[in-house]
Parts: sequence; C-alpha cells; structure tokens
Amino acid sequence: TSGAAAAFPFSSFELSDDKGILLGINLHNNSAVFLDNYNTDLYTNGNLAIFGASGSGKTYTILLIAQRLRMCNTQVFVIVPEKGFEYRDVCEALGGQYIKLARGSEDCINIMEIRRTTLDIDSDMEGHEQRNDSVMLDVVQDIKTYFKLRYPNMSPEEGYQLNVAIMECYESFGINKDNTSLLNPDGAFKDMPDLMHLYPFLLKYPILKNISIVVKDLIESGMGGQTNVNLKSQFIVIDTSSAREEDISPATFMGTVFIRDETSKNRTRKKAVFGDELWKIAGSEGNERAADFVIKLIKTIRGYGGIFISATQNVVDYFALRDGKFGDALLNNSRLKLLLQMEEAEALKLQEKLGLTGEEVMQIVRSGRGQGLLCAGKNRISVEIRASQVQHELITTSRADLE
Repeated sequence: TSGAAAAFPFSSFELSDDKGILLGINLHNNSAVFLDNYNTDLYTNGNLAIFGASGSGKTYTILLIAQRLRMCNTQVFVIVPEKGFEYRDVCEALGGQYIKLARGSEDCINIMEIRRTTLDIDSDMEGHEQRNDSVMLDVVQDIKTYFKLRYPNMSPEEGYQLNVAIMECYESFGINKDNTSLLNPDGAFKDMPDLMHLYPFLLKYPILKNISIVVKDLIESGMGGQTNVNLKSQFIVIDTSSAREEDISPATFMGTVFIRDETSKNRTRKKAVFGDELWKIAGSEGNERAADFVIKLIKTIRGYGGIFISATQNVVDYFALRDGKFGDALLNNSRLKLLLQMEEAEALKLQEKLGLTGEEVMQIVRSGRGQGLLCAGKNRISVEIRASQVQHELITTSRADLE
C-alpha cells in the first residue's frame, strides 16, 4: 500500500529544504533529500541524533555532513572520544586543525589563554551598548573548575587561595579585571601566562601543595605550555580518544569550554558541533562530570545560532548513565533523528523512546549499510546516504577501501 500512502495528504514522502545540504536519496521515490538544520520555521531546533550498529555508516555520515556544512560556510567543531584518527584526513583536506588532547601529544591548548575581550555575545549588534563584565574573572573560574576535575578533593580554603595565586599570575603579565588590560597599545592580545608561569605562584602558598603537584604533572606530561595549534580555524577536530581514564573529564571540559567560548562570540554565525561515540563518556562506566559538560552544550547551543550532531552505536549505553539522563537529554533536545541499520534490541529501545511503529522498527533492522530512517519533524522517510567519489575517498573507513 506504499503507493496509496504516498497520496495521503498528511504524510510527506519528500524532504527538500531550499537551503539544505544534500544528505542522500529518498528510497521511497528516488528524490534527493536536502536537510536544512537551521530552518527554524520547520524545526524547533536543528540538533541531529544519529544511531546505528557498528559498520552501519555513522562516522561516514557525520564526516559527510561536516564537509557539506563547512562548504556552506558553517563553522564546524568536532569532539571525538573514540577513534579520532578517522577525522584527520577530512580535517586536513578542508584546511582545518586536528588537535589531539592526550599525554605525550605534541598538541597543546593553554587553559589560561584569554582569546576574547568581552563576554557580551551581542557586542557587535547594531544599537547595542556593550557590557564590560570581566573576561579574566570568567576564565579564572574555568581554570579553577579544570583543577577541581584533576583534584576532586579540593577544599574551600584551597579553592580560595588558588583564585589568589591565579590572579597574581595574571597581574604579573599586566592583566587584571579591566578588559582593556588584555590588549597592548596596538590592539593585539598581550602575552598570556601558562601553567609553567603559574607553578611558582602556587609554591608560594603551602596550602596549595597538592595542586602544585597536579600542575607539575601536567607540565611534565606536555600539557601545561602555550597553545601551539590554530584555534581560529573554521574546522576543528578535538581528539580525546587517547586520553587516560583520569584525563577524560578534564580533556572533555577543555574541549567544551573552548567550543562554548567560540560559539558564544556572536549569535549570527552558523555553527555546528559534532560528537561521535559519546557513549565513552556517558555509558554505564562513563564520567558524570564529562557527560554534564556535553549535556549543557547540547541544551544551550541553539541560543548561539548553532546545532549539535551526535552519533553512537551503543543505544543502551546512552541510557545507562544516571537512569538515562544523558540519553534523554540528547533525544529531547534533538528534533532530527537518523536511525541507521541496528540490531533489533537496540531498535526496540528507540521504539519506546521515539514512538516508532513495528514496521519502522523492522525497516531499521533490515536496512543496508548507509541506509536508514530519517525523522525530521513530522516526516519519516527512508534515506540512503550518498557521497561523491572524492568525498568517499576522504571519509571511508572501510579496510578494503583504505588498502
């Protein structure tokens, strides 16, 4: 009865947003599927959640969407806690910046670096009077949170003295609460302190002995120096897949803080944040703090003119952390869903969450590689992901293709 269903006035078998990116082919009628995540007239939010079994084409789809969004002048950020190397070729082909956050990595982001002169997201809006809230004090709180993740038993006394030491370190560089102190007379940012500069200030206070040990460990691991990567790139991949268990939460925090700062600079630029295989930080043995950072990013990204696109093969793990808090937050804040081929048990779990029919569940289970069910608003269509030959060679993860 598919022919009769296609004629039903309230059921759409086409999805072709005027300003969307090509996703693939509609398997119902072979029409092209164009999806515009930023169309607020059609979708309450543009966040997209992708689910599928291992080998179903999730990473392939994410890489394809990321490429096409960047080609449409969208600023792209990717957080990858698992198999981050799969993103390197695409990142470099687009002139992006691949950043590996792990001990021993040659890449470094300075947690103490200040990269903006105002916290006012609307500072460039016409007729808007700029506020002068202190950027330095905001960064000090982020640094303090970062150290709390490294040293969870920090006492209130240690926290207060740490604030004092950090501000003393900034003052030695001529930086204070006044935002004008961030710049040289020529308008360029002043040199910024890093953890190596902070270390002597921590040693001044005996109460900060444990924190100074943490900082020394970071310095010796190559994680305490100046930023040596291009953080102004319009396509940035943050790979935390090599981070040790105790480093996952701080590395995720550093990544999400950087992305939050970049996305909150204005509300008019289109931005897209991708999270692949976030089950590693959100599963039954995941890190609650790291998961909270990502949840906050998912919930607030729309207000900054951005979208969040996630993908996972472990549906059960997504709903394992704190009785499903992470998975529910992800689904409730993702108006768009793409369900690629998956095992029946995983599909049944999503049937309960998404209200899928029995036929739709079987359609997902029987889908081929790169095929699935796209749920966009009230529309549900079968789609096959398509890439050009050049794009395919950049994003394929197939062993045979790579060989």
